[in-house]
Amino acid sequence: MTYKQADSPTQSDGLSDATIQCPLCQRSNECAVANQQPSETCWCHSQVFVPKASLTVNVRRDACLCQACAAALMAEQQAGLKRID
Repeated sequence: MTYKQADSPTQSDGLSDATIQCPLCQRSNECAVANQQPSETCWCHSQVFVPKASLTVNVRRDACLCQACAAALMAEQQAGLKRID
């Protein structure tokens, strides 16, 4: 799987693509905060993530992964796999 970086243009509501799109697959990350919902309602509050150091791409601090990418990265780490792309 090849990951691409977002150019991060600003949306009309002031949010950048980096805030509302997963930096790995470019799909919506379903972030509650980006959708003007309380942060404690976001799916990420109950998610365990792999260490950022294990990612093979640079991810902005304000970028959120989507659930599918977070789950795939966790499965790869648990299986002992390391991305080389």
